[in-house]
Amino acid sequence: MLRTSKILIKDQDFKEFAIEKVYLTRHFENMLLILLEQDYKQEIGDRNLISNPYVMRAVIRDTKGGKYAEKVAYMKEKYKDHDLMQDLIEVGKQLKKDNLVMTIRKVRGNFKSFYTKNKSGDKKAKPPKPKSLSSLNHYTLLIDNDKGLGLSYLKKGKDKLGITLDHDRGRQYIRVNQQKLKQLVDGDLDNIQSINLKYSNGELYLLVAYHHNKKVQNNKPHKIAGLDIGINNLAAVYIEDKDSPSLIVDGKKFKNYNSQFN
Repeated sequence: MLRTSKILIKDQDFKEFAIEKVYLTRHFENMLLILLEQDYKQEIGDRNLISNPYVMRAVIRDTKGGKYAEKVAYMKEKYKDHDLMQDLIEVGKQLKKDNLVMTIRKVRGNFKSFYTKNKSGDKKAKPPKPKSLSSLNHYTLLIDNDKGLGLSYLKKGKDKLGITLDHDRGRQYIRVNQQKLKQLVDGDLDNIQSINLKYSNGELYLLVAYHHNKKVQNNKPHKIAGLDIGINNLAAVYIEDKDSPSLIVDGKKFKNYNSQFN
């Protein structure tokens, strides 16, 4: 069973820096959504490339793209004079590439859901829309937990969590009470599935998702039972509890014994 809990971040310097990255990530997401909607409405045909996290990562970081080299080269050439794409690239450079992959995957999934509904005949389906940055009250900044997060100090018993949000400042450390975090995730840090940043009404939180082993407890002070009296089944007792077996008393032998006297 997966559970999620929040931990308030009190480090003011990191909080200010991270909230700036929250707004930049939301801005990046907005521009990506606009590009995808434009592609859809104008039937340009680049939707799968614009929403491919590995192609876009290479475009943003200006690398060749490995096995995606041909597609990356195509995108660079086609959109080199495209104002919105160039703005997206500039914003993307201010964020950690691996975290951007997480955001692009999210956008790709949301847009694919719209596209599938629309293609199946649901004309009321609407593409996901950009949201105004001036009224941003809630947003989750997704972190690549393999490359953007460091739990090594916490696992050594130290109150330090490493987070990377861009390539300029690199890995930063904030204070997290190791014992409280360990207690929160059922006593084992390996239960942690992911840690992201949650911005909510001016505050910043660690959003911790972890595996929770649910313990079944019976807190009922009493149980309810039903009794049915019959002939073939002299008595049938049903207990309102999935762990308690029902009871049936066979009445056939008593019926046979009684017939000898009547």
